[in-house]
Amino acid sequence: MAAGRRPPEGGATLVLKALFAVMASAIASGSMATVGTNFSDQWWNAAESGWGASVHQQSDKLFVDLFVYGPDGSPVWYTATATPQPDNPSADAVYAGELYRTSGPSIGGPFNPGLVSYRKVGTLKFDASSADIATLSYSVDGTAITK
Repeated sequence: MAAGRRPPEGGATLVLKALFAVMASAIASGSMATVGTNFSDQWWNAAESGWGASVHQQSDKLFVDLFVYGPDGSPVWYTATATPQPDNPSADAVYAGELYRTSGPSIGGPFNPGLVSYRKVGTLKFDASSADIATLSYSVDGTAITK
């Protein structure tokens, strides 16, 4: 072998280098979701007006509040604190936590903390395949919803 020359690279080495370059580019462009991606935003489906989710991320936790309609058509708020799920089979960033329904006093009078109540109604999973695309799955009193 001549000085200063490297041996030719095998096909597997070239494939690994190309895969690494594609992944690094996707992460840098924000098109690939990782636990390090900040998902804080208002999330909704434009084809289904009137409901949505606010996601607020701090470090590796998501605080998710859902503004939806209940079984009787009246507005309801649900909240969850979701943490990363490291044992997911996909490369997506997946967060999960318990879902709560909270109610309290009207904004029309003085705040009375004694009127605030909450109860666990189910679970929530936020599964992001990119920084802009996620599947939200949650259950409320045994009813499963996927958006």
